[in-house]
Amino acid sequence: MDVYRFFNSRDMAEYLKGLDYWFTLPAAAFIVYESRNATLEEKFSAWRELIDIMPDCSMEGRLNMKPIESFHKFLADYMALQERLVKMFSETDGAIYTYETYEKGFFTGDDDNGYSFAELGEYFTDPEKCREYYEMHEKDARKKLRHRVRYIKQYLMDQPEKNGAPRIIIEEDVSGNILSASESEMLSGYDFDIEYAFEGMWFDFPTPFHRGDILVNSSRRNAGFLGGVFVLNSISSWDADTLLREGFPEHSSLVKDVEKILDLIKKSGDTTDMSYSAYFLDEDDGLPRLYSENGFSYLDMECYREPLQGVYRMLKAVSSLLKGEISEELFANAYHLILIEEMSSRMRKRLERGFTKEGLEAAGLHG
Repeated sequence: MDVYRFFNSRDMAEYLKGLDYWFTLPAAAFIVYESRNATLEEKFSAWRELIDIMPDCSMEGRLNMKPIESFHKFLADYMALQERLVKMFSETDGAIYTYETYEKGFFTGDDDNGYSFAELGEYFTDPEKCREYYEMHEKDARKKLRHRVRYIKQYLMDQPEKNGAPRIIIEEDVSGNILSASESEMLSGYDFDIEYAFEGMWFDFPTPFHRGDILVNSSRRNAGFLGGVFVLNSISSWDADTLLREGFPEHSSLVKDVEKILDLIKKSGDTTDMSYSAYFLDEDDGLPRLYSENGFSYLDMECYREPLQGVYRMLKAVSSLLKGEISEELFANAYHLILIEEMSSRMRKRLERGFTKEGLEAAGLHG
């Protein structure tokens, strides 16, 4: 089976394919689960094929995942739960339906290139009417910004007879294909265990990236959003030897503590631990600044291949510093010069919009 087509990052897929990487059944199933673009039916087809071609296995329990005695059975039960949620979503039983579009300029907790799902406040008693309204009023206007849409089935607070009923979310792509089905509040017991099992897993996949590489989250590349560019500092799966090869000093706390941290992650980590640390550029308050932060997940990282312009030239300076190509003194001077140049350019543009050419010349602002 071609597992590589389910990777969100083309660089990760090409690298592992070049290594002729051998996937375990859980690892292959996880890559399929993580795919942003595969439809639910495509994922079902891949999981069924994995059940057919790979021997069954078990998985030990983790901090956020119950033990899985049969991975074949887990996949079958997970697919059955997804199908059940899709069916329940379409059953009209007094619930209300609404939708959320995926667009730039909102933040609702999704760390995804400055885009996030935003509820627009339209409510319906029938799922098909909800879809029809979306198609008529929103699809064309938001086509350039939207990657997908969420339809939500929920109940009003004054429906005590529905207390405990599930809140079901169906996510679809631009063509109306279902990408996922989830229930965010009311699942319990075995249903809860299998719904969130994938999120409780952790895998250590080889990566082609190095400290100082200028990268981008694959979903951000698809959005064409420059704010997603960052400079890699480290990956959570790197051991002490890797950190030393990547230029971290032997006496650093990270190198000293990493083996203990890795041992804990290998036993108890989940998807939130498949992370990386990096340097990002923030312009939210109008004044560009560099900051260090963790990002998720390293599976989605790709090389950024476009030229860096304007204030984003700072990331090139950070990259060269981490790779040992320039001194700290040159970095500091380059950082401040780029900042001054960019702020000067922005101020000139504001003045040119607000004042006449004659006024600017009278103020000594020629050219």
